[in-house]
Amino acid sequence: MVLSRLSVAGFRNLADLELSFDTRFSVFVGPNGAGKTNLLEAVYVAAYLRSFRCSDTERLVGTKASAARIVAESRRHPDDPPERLTVELARTARGARRSVHVEGKRVRRFRDFYGRLKVVLFSPEDLAVLRGGPSARRALVDRAVGALDGLHLADLIDYEKVVRSRNRLLAEADGRGRIDEALLGAYDEKIATLGGRIWHRRAQWVEAVRPLFAREFGAICGPSAVADLAYVPRLRAPPLPSSEAETAALLAEGLAHARSEDVRRGQTTVGPHRDDVSVTLAGQPAATFASQGQTRALVLALKLAELSLLADAGGVRPTLLLDDVSSELDPSRTARLFEVLRSTVDQCLLSTTDRGLVQIDDSAEVAEYRVVDGRVEPVA
Repeated sequence: MVLSRLSVAGFRNLADLELSFDTRFSVFVGPNGAGKTNLLEAVYVAAYLRSFRCSDTERLVGTKASAARIVAESRRHPDDPPERLTVELARTARGARRSVHVEGKRVRRFRDFYGRLKVVLFSPEDLAVLRGGPSARRALVDRAVGALDGLHLADLIDYEKVVRSRNRLLAEADGRGRIDEALLGAYDEKIATLGGRIWHRRAQWVEAVRPLFAREFGAICGPSAVADLAYVPRLRAPPLPSSEAETAALLAEGLAHARSEDVRRGQTTVGPHRDDVSVTLAGQPAATFASQGQTRALVLALKLAELSLLADAGGVRPTLLLDDVSSELDPSRTARLFEVLRSTVDQCLLSTTDRGLVQIDDSAEVAEYRVVDGRVEPVA
């Protein structure tokens, strides 16, 4: 799958632009704050209808605009006709309103839009996956699973709503712990069903991506480098349940067991919103033992593994968005990274402050753009 054209208007600080992509690598060069990340963010929004940087959609609309519009044309295979996807973000009295169209036809349910443009993103924010708390790791896995299965994102939205409702009910329990048991039971049933699906999909994804992650990390850092990851549910140590029904049953049991504690604390203490993903380097926690360069290599390896898994599952290789190619990787790892990219990706859009870090010598494979104050201009 390749992105063939991109049109953007009213998005962040970007000047209105229209770009065509005819090469495997598109390199956006410019100083920090120029708008390079905003451009990649626009592509990401065209794919997943949400930002990877913030949850407030209204912030995506430029300060001098009342609405933003992103039009992306993609081809599943090189000889296929392009499919035109349009995402519109409009400011309203109630916040930003999103609307999407495919070939000019309105798509009412967002779940019917997901998957038409597949991208995998690496950004500096992803480094928090290793050094930050569990929520960052859960979010990374959920984005990856959502790219494979659009229903996962819909289940997440529904799950989060039910957990919030359950938490409100728990907080309203009186001093003696009395609560509406019928309503609590209904919430528990819904959480078990949705949470079981979320837990199972996450665990399946982690198991599928593990060998690919180890392979890509070795390719970047050398064959002696060893990395691994594992899904760590709050309720049960491995081996993991084998089906969604089993995870739902375990979650229902866990909710019942934790009910008195939940009432006391006024919050839901078990469920996939409490799970984690462990990442290890040579058997040690990466958050503690990985250097900054190793951390970047670990996350890049995870993204390349995600790319391969998506390609294996869907028969097409997604576009890779690589934000902020920097000097944090040493020269040998940088060289290996670009060897991997040349042999792996069908299309890569990447940003950097230093063109010299992009080690691709074949000019026929690279289109270069200069980004200054939100303006994107091709370099002849």
